[in-house]
Amino acid sequence: MQPGGQVRCTIVLSNTGSYAITGATFVDTLPANTTYVSSGASSGTATYSAPALSVAGINLTSGATATIQLTVALNSPLVGVTQISNQGVAGWDANQSGRTTPRFATDGDPTTAGQQPTITAIAHTDLAVTKTVADNNPAETGAVAYTVGCHQSQSNAATSVTVADALPVGLTLATSSATQGAYVNPTWSVGTGRGASAT
Repeated sequence: MQPGGQVRCTIVLSNTGSYAITGATFVDTLPANTTYVSSGASSGTATYSAPALSVAGINLTSGATATIQLTVALNSPLVGVTQISNQGVAGWDANQSGRTTPRFATDGDPTTAGQQPTITAIAHTDLAVTKTVADNNPAETGAVAYTVGCHQSQSNAATSVTVADALPVGLTLATSSATQGAYVNPTWSVGTGRGASAT
């Protein structure tokens, strides 16, 4: 995920017990270097008050699940940031004591870095794709030559670049060549580039 891009997190809460759960809550404090965009829940009411998303009033019958969606945007630029981890907590009043008793994190080990749902930031790249045709009014059964260009203008290398360009109905591939990588209909596997162009 690039700086400035959006990430949608899906949290699934499951009631694996034999009794119904009523009034459960879910709280997720947004990690640093992110900005809240939107949220929703299949059960309960989702509200955001910086810096946390809260979902209250979650009701789950035995064996039921509830889904929570959280969309955040990564800050841009992300200077010196390589990973962003996030941890949410679900809980409910299991013994009607008036307070939340069991609390469960969204993974089994909230203290160990890297085991939480993690976003790995990718250095920003700037790719441009162009396409031209040698003859835009060819004769039937004639040959048509297309030239597709891919240019990477930033200093950060773009890796595993692919360009999808499927032939439309009515055309049959006769031949293809690439200054970098290879085209196998419908995908041109360009590869890695840094401040370079390929066609």
